[in-house]
Amino acid sequence: YGGGTLQGNLDYTVTLAGEPIRKGTVEVGKRVELDIEITTGSGQYEFGVYVTNSVGRSPVTKKTTPVGFGMPYAPSDVRMTIDKETGVMNLTWNKANMCSPGEYLGEITFGVIRYPDNVLVANGLKENSFTETLDVISLKNYYYGVYQINGDMHSNEVKSNQQVIGQYIVAPYRETFLTEGDFNMWTLNDANKDGRVWQHGFPHEANIYTGEEYPADDWLISPPIMMEKGRQYTFSINTRCNYYNSPERFEVMLGTNPKDVSTFTTVIIEPTVVDEDDEEHGYVVVSDFDAPEDGLFYIGIHVISD
Repeated sequence: YGGGTLQGNLDYTVTLAGEPIRKGTVEVGKRVELDIEITTGSGQYEFGVYVTNSVGRSPVTKKTTPVGFGMPYAPSDVRMTIDKETGVMNLTWNKANMCSPGEYLGEITFGVIRYPDNVLVANGLKENSFTETLDVISLKNYYYGVYQINGDMHSNEVKSNQQVIGQYIVAPYRETFLTEGDFNMWTLNDANKDGRVWQHGFPHEANIYTGEEYPADDWLISPPIMMEKGRQYTFSINTRCNYYNSPERFEVMLGTNPKDVSTFTTVIIEPTVVDEDDEEHGYVVVSDFDAPEDGLFYIGIHVISD
């Protein structure tokens, strides 16, 4: 290090991510080879080596290198088909038999996640296809995510197309409007015929633009929900007003025909004002209600301008 000639022995230290993991002594000019076991999984690791003698310590020589399995590339062309009569779902995709350059590629397998349930339905699958039978009664907007597995490394998940199957919603039911397909299961009713209706917003919500120039009388109506007379249901909604000094009212009603808002006669939530003070976290309204009889009902979210 100082420019002179070294003689005798040197003490060496091997580091991993800056922490010492191995020490030893070596004769000057000799090569050292060590087997080091990594127990924290595959990835990029920074190793370092420095030596010392009676005079002092050398600078650390560092190198970052891949250890274990490489990050696999993602699959492509993930496609789903559903037979709506039988509920048989077929999912196919193309395998990418590659990983990050310079890294180890082992046997590629696949993981499959079903949405909107967010359920892992296959793991370590060797074929580039998957089949299962879905419920043809419970109404859902289905889609799947597929990722490649290389040892303990996973690729990014690639989503399939979306498809709705089923006849009606079975409670309990939660709608986050995560995708446009989820939103499209709901019915829009432009009661005041002004051309402004509810829409799917980013990143996941249903919204409508209103104001003094654009008074609202618009409905967002759920898919059919099977309900039982005498059974109590709890409805909750997170609302938010994003515009300064522009509070808005909404109500929630229960009806029987999404194309005829006059059938929405059962009150779930009385007219309620939402203002800009609730912009950051939203304003959650919760209400209990009873179904007037057994059968299919629709929940209508009605925004009303004074």
